[in-house]
This record gives sequence, structure tokens and C-alpha cells, in this order.
Amino acid sequence: MIQNERTFVELIQIRNNEALDYLYTDFMKSLAYLVNKFTRSQDEAKDVYHDLYFKICEATEKFRFECSYKTFISRIAYYYLINRAKKNKKEMPLNLSIAESSAVNVENIIIKKEARKNLEIAFDKLTPDEKILLIMKINLGFKYRELEDILELPMNNIKVKVYRARCKLNKLYTKD
Repeated sequence: MIQNERTFVELIQIRNNEALDYLYTDFMKSLAYLVNKFTRSQDEAKDVYHDLYFKICEATEKFRFECSYKTFISRIAYYYLINRAKKNKKEMPLNLSIAESSAVNVENIIIKKEARKNLEIAFDKLTPDEKILLIMKINLGFKYRELEDILELPMNNIKVKVYRARCKLNKLYTKD
């Protein structure tokens, strides 16, 4: 569908159905993962994903090609999720998947589940900003350069924030 980013964005701006469908089904897949990490249920994730889709469609009308479109929608998702967490004052979950061993070693399964629970407890104690930054960097694999564009902060500040968030998570995890 996408021949080049500019054409794709221009089609979204004029509300081309094919471009909007592609945006929803394919282009926003990286955001679906992020949304699932910040919601407690599938229904809530769907609602947030839909809200975010409409926010992105609205904001695309003002897109001026000063950065990549991926950076643009990631920035919208970042601030949307942070603001949502602050407004709702809810804990944002860490939906990690621990692969269950096929072996019948019940003790290992219990240890893994306990470790996951402790990590989720520690993760819930982080600020929303720290949570989303760690998920974007570690789980989603954003490069520091991409985070620099999304957050509009110098790269050194982002590196320090990621480092401090990791240290804080580690401290909270080992404390519990």
C-alpha cells in the first residue's frame, strides 16, 4: 500500500479509506503492543487503541513532515498514554509473558510466577513516564535517536532517564 510516506500521509489527510484502513490494520501494529502493556484487559486495550487511532487521524491533518510519520504517531501515543495514566491515576500494568516450562518442574514454575509478580509490583511503583520509557526502549526496541525525536529531548537526557528508570526498577525489584 505505502509507496512513500508522504503520499501515504497525504492520503490519510484527505481521508482516503484505503489509507485509513492500512493505518489501522498495519501501520499501528507497533502501537498495539504498547497499548496492551498499559491496559489490564482486552476490552480496555481495544478502547484505548480505537481512541488513539482517532487521535492520530485528527492530528495527521496537522502533520508537516518535519519528522518521520512513525515518530509522529509514537509521540502522540506516548503523550496520550502518559496523560491517560495521570488522569485515571491507575496503575499501569506490566504485561510480561513468562514462558511456562514444558517440564513438570513445579518448583521452577512457582519461582517464575513469583518473580513475575515481584517484577509487576516493582514496575507499578515507577512513574508513568518511567514505565512508558522502559517499555518503548526495552520491549519495543526504540533507538535512542527515535526516542529523542518522540520526546523532543536531548539524547543524553533520554539515556539518563532510561538508566535511572532501570536502576529504580532494579532497586524496587530486589527490595521486594
